[in-house]
Amino acid sequence: HFQAREAIRDVEHPDFGTLKMQNVAPKLSETPGGIRSPSPQLGEHNEEVFKQLLGMTAERFAQLQAQKVI
Repeated sequence: HFQAREAIRDVEHPDFGTLKMQNVAPKLSETPGGIRSPSPQLGEHNEEVFKQLLGMTAERFAQLQAQKVI
């Protein structure tokens, strides 16, 4: 039953290779949903968040990185 409903999916992780993850439940016939990726690495989206969403300058971002704040 789990296999037929694709309840467990293989997802590629950059550090751990192929991981088995629980798929979205419930699986709906017209909008089944699905796993797009594993959870992000620590700090993976820092640049996007600080620069694009918060409007931080590249210089300030580099400064905070050099100071190991982010």
